[in-house]
Order: sequence, then C-alpha cells, then structure tokens
Amino acid sequence: MTFIPPSYTRHYNNMAKSAGKCAVCGADLTFKYRPMDGWNVSGFICGTCYSQKLLEHYIEPDRRGITKR
Repeated sequence: MTFIPPSYTRHYNNMAKSAGKCAVCGADLTFKYRPMDGWNVSGFICGTCYSQKLLEHYIEPDRRGITKR
C-alpha cells in the first residue's frame, strides 16, 4: 500500500484548476511559468508567452547581426 501525504494531494488537485490569467496575453493558465527578472513582467505567464520571451531573450539577440544570403 502506498501512502500519499495530504500536502501532495492538495497540490495535485489545485493543478487541475485554472491558476489565473497570463500577465502578457490574458489566457487562462493551467500551468504557471515565472518570468525572468529582465523581462519586466509582473505575475505568471502561460507556456506560449514563456516560449516567446525565451526566444526573444536568448536567440534573437544572437541573430541580429546575421544577414540572409
């Protein structure tokens, strides 16, 4: 028999409910992503906005000097 502590089941049940709205696009959150400090976003963001912000933060600065031939 497996024992599951009450704190784990409370956390698991809360994940199924909506966690609020995205601070960037306003979509319902099913999973909360915490934005990086440099993004100047207050509150949690959705996965789509998190991916877009990561792309802007890490990949696009490296490609600014690249020209297409």
